[in-house]
Amino acid sequence: LFTKIEAKTFLGAAAKKDDLFRHLALVARRAQPQDLVVFQFGSHGGTSRADGWGAGLADGAIYGSELREALSHMKCPTIAMI
Repeated sequence: LFTKIEAKTFLGAAAKKDDLFRHLALVARRAQPQDLVVFQFGSHGGTSRADGWGAGLADGAIYGSELREALSHMKCPTIAMI
């Protein structure tokens, strides 16, 4: 089905918010309309009335609104598994 698959993993102390968003911006620039982006995120987290849902990274939290914004720049179908 797909001729090329690229993967990037952020684990433990290397899972930093700036690096994650920088990589998502790179993917958004490179992705073409015929591509498919699959984003999988696993972490502990929680919810609050002020911030919505959030999950932990090595250097702080990532929030759903931030992730939605980053993924909205993809020019192709995108699947997010949280």
